[in-house]
Amino acid sequence: MNRQTLAIQAQANKYIELEKLGFNADQRAEFKDWLNACEAHQTVYQESKHVDALLAQFNESELTTESTVPTLLKPQSENTRTTESTVWLKNYRAIAACCALFMISVLSYHFVANMFSQQPFVAEYQSTRGELLEYTLPDNSHITLDAKTQLSLAFNDKQRLSQLTSGRVLFDVESDKARPFVVNAGNTKVTVLGTRFSVDKKANQVHVAVAQGKVAVQMGEHNVVLSQGEVALINDNTIKRDTMAHANVGAWQQGRLVFNNEPLVNALHTFKRYHNRDVIFTDAHAEQLRLSGIFSASELDGFVNMLPHALAVEAKIINNQIVISSKK
Repeated sequence: MNRQTLAIQAQANKYIELEKLGFNADQRAEFKDWLNACEAHQTVYQESKHVDALLAQFNESELTTESTVPTLLKPQSENTRTTESTVWLKNYRAIAACCALFMISVLSYHFVANMFSQQPFVAEYQSTRGELLEYTLPDNSHITLDAKTQLSLAFNDKQRLSQLTSGRVLFDVESDKARPFVVNAGNTKVTVLGTRFSVDKKANQVHVAVAQGKVAVQMGEHNVVLSQGEVALINDNTIKRDTMAHANVGAWQQGRLVFNNEPLVNALHTFKRYHNRDVIFTDAHAEQLRLSGIFSASELDGFVNMLPHALAVEAKIINNQIVISSKK
């Protein structure tokens, strides 16, 4: 069994055990993605299910009731001794098979991180409105996709590339100095060796926030290195530094939207990831008014009703559309 096959076997064992316990929604989606990734995954999974079914045929009665050690005080016939020897042989084979499968599982789980992480890996992920998705990658990194997000991955033995087309992702990257983890978002490039950070790509801006570790942000000739609690706002060929409490970097996972001097147009477009409503600005001035605060992602109506009290705007909800205009 080569390294790649052993790694796939470990993944199959994991999903079989999770299936027995009962998949949750995220685990079921992850399993389907893994199973459909290639034919090898399907083959190994089906073979492992077959072995698991065979082992299940050795029920408890075969391994306990019939294998009881005979008492020395009870005389035994030749037939009795022969029958008990046969039972012991069956049980020995069953136990040996169980032990062999267990050892394969333990060894494959132990080595899977180092072996499978070096294999080529290509995947695409997409979340819908109001949907948050979580995945564990082959290198043991974790990603969480915010609503309305599109991300593609391409790993090889030299680098780990991510392409964020739209939306926001929280990355919890497993350190691998030989293979830097790179996120491309438009003309912005984020490079990291091991850390926890988020990248938020909007139509007119890229937002990078670091919860742990350090990342290098590059856009054209501009380069900055961000540490924990630092933020980079990339817009109009410039990179602007800011700060954010590191606990707020992934606040959207708990349904909280954190805006720090955010243009109102960007804040409302963030809300649109969770609500199916069009936003109309009647003038450019209202779009660029700045807003700070922490808001509930589920309370769009409350947010709109609050706006006239916080900014010089008029806000109305008309036929499922949000209309924003400057106060006259």
